[in-house]
Amino acid sequence: MIRMLIVVEGEVDEVEIFKKLFSIIGFTVIESTKNGDFTHITNVLGDNVVYLIPGPKSKIQSVLETFDVNTMDLSLFFGISETIPLNYIVYDVDITNYERFSSIIPNFCTPQEGLVLLSNPCIEVIADEEYLIHNDKPSLYKGVVRQQVLSKNKMNQNDSLLSYIINNVLDLFIEQIKRNIVFFSSNDVIDHVLSSYSKIGTNQFSFNPNSYSYTKLFTVIYVVLADIFDVSRELDNAELLIKEIMKVKSTFLKNES
Repeated sequence: MIRMLIVVEGEVDEVEIFKKLFSIIGFTVIESTKNGDFTHITNVLGDNVVYLIPGPKSKIQSVLETFDVNTMDLSLFFGISETIPLNYIVYDVDITNYERFSSIIPNFCTPQEGLVLLSNPCIEVIADEEYLIHNDKPSLYKGVVRQQVLSKNKMNQNDSLLSYIINNVLDLFIEQIKRNIVFFSSNDVIDHVLSSYSKIGTNQFSFNPNSYSYTKLFTVIYVVLADIFDVSRELDNAELLIKEIMKVKSTFLKNES
C-alpha cells in the first residue's frame, strides 16, 4: 500500500499531468480544492492513493516558509486524516528571491519531510528537446516549446502543449531522465534533485519581476516515481527507474489495445 501527497504550484498544468500519470500506474487520485481542504474526506478507497493539492501560485512558498518540519507533518498541515509517508512539493522556478528560497530548501529534502522537486523555468520544460536559454517570462517559454514540438511534427497545429505532454507523459519522463543523467553527471535521481537546487542559483533575475534569464533548463518531477517503484536507494537507480517506467508503458499499451 502506497500513500503519497503532492503539492503543486499551478492550478491546471501540473494537476493534469500528474492526474494522467497516476491514472496510468493505477493510483486513486484525490484532488483537493485549491485551498488544500481534505477535511471532507473520511473514507479513502484503493491500496495506492495520491492526494493532489493544486495552487494557486502564491501559496506554495508561504507553505514552505511557515511549515515547521519539527512539529507537524504535511498531511496534518493539509487536514488529511492519515499520515502520508511520501510527500513532494513541485515548484516552478519563477522566483525572484533566490536567496530566501534557497534558505528554505534544506528543511524539505526528504520524501518524509516533503521533497522539493524543481522545474526550471516551468514544468513544460519536460517537452523541450533543445533546451535553449530563455530570456523572457515563463509563460512565453511555453510558446517556444510548443513551436519546437510543432516543428518536429510531433503534435497537430490545434493541439495544446499540455495535451501533448499528457498524451506522452511516460516517454517524456524517460527522455528527461536520460538527459539529466548527463546534465547532472549522475545516475542517481536523488542527486538530480539535490543538484537542481544549486542550478537555479545561476539564473539571473532583474528587479523588474517580468524580466528573467533562465540559463539552466531542467525538471526533476519524475522522482515521484522512484519511491513508488522502490528504486531510489539502489545504485544506478536512474537506469532502473527508466526500466520500471518502460514496464508501466508496456502494460498500459496492452490494456489500451
